[in-house]
Amino acid sequence: MGSRFILALAQAGAVLYDKDQNIKKAEFLMSEAAAKGARAILFPEMFLTGYMVWDKVTELAESLDGQLIKKLSVLARRFNLMTICGFPEVNPGFLPYNSACIIDADGTVLGAYRKTHLFGNELKYFTPGGDIPVINTSIGKVGVMICYDSEFPEVARVLALQGARLILSPTANMDPYSKYQSVYLKARAMENGVFVAIANTVGTDGTFRFFGQSGVADPTGHLLCFGGSGEELLYAQIDFSLVPPRDEGLRYLEHRRPQIYHRLIQKL
Repeated sequence: MGSRFILALAQAGAVLYDKDQNIKKAEFLMSEAAAKGARAILFPEMFLTGYMVWDKVTELAESLDGQLIKKLSVLARRFNLMTICGFPEVNPGFLPYNSACIIDADGTVLGAYRKTHLFGNELKYFTPGGDIPVINTSIGKVGVMICYDSEFPEVARVLALQGARLILSPTANMDPYSKYQSVYLKARAMENGVFVAIANTVGTDGTFRFFGQSGVADPTGHLLCFGGSGEELLYAQIDFSLVPPRDEGLRYLEHRRPQIYHRLIQKL
């Protein structure tokens, strides 16, 4: 396992409710990314169905061993790409999860991250996840957080403490929150000494305008790539030898004092 590889960000809009068209779009984007030498690709939040499908989200939801994820795993293996992609996940007896599947480059479905912090009306349609795992993949230890999760520093910190060197965030972020996203992208990387990547969707769905601006920040907060407002594939060279940064004065994880942080787990 090498410490350097190319990560692709698929800044793309999805076709609402149309899984087949979104899988075809994923295939095209994965083919392009593989041709550029990428070893991993990150798609936006809820990409396999589109974000604003809440009126039909329960019937659109799939399990990790469902046909939709199987199709994506075939593509991951064909293009040799570790793949992170947002989708609504079945949660029998309850509201579905807003999830991201993690599929390794050999097509193995490694698991799913379930969005833990639900934004706005999402609480009416989704069940919040209850775990923040780190996943061992062919490119190394990675963590996932979805959109609004990135605005809670605790999520990225928990992932970093478990050894994640790259945190991947499928996102469906809309106006007027572009300033928030650009700050949190860099801040979550800097305060944890890890790479952070966001793949945001673009376009409008009649309710929201999604602004894109996907990007990757290195462990010092330097932007390795940053997108515009339209569809595009972005690429960043990830070098895990840079994790953690070499500045001895900024050992944030080592210099924590958890014994005085007890108020963090108290409700307001």
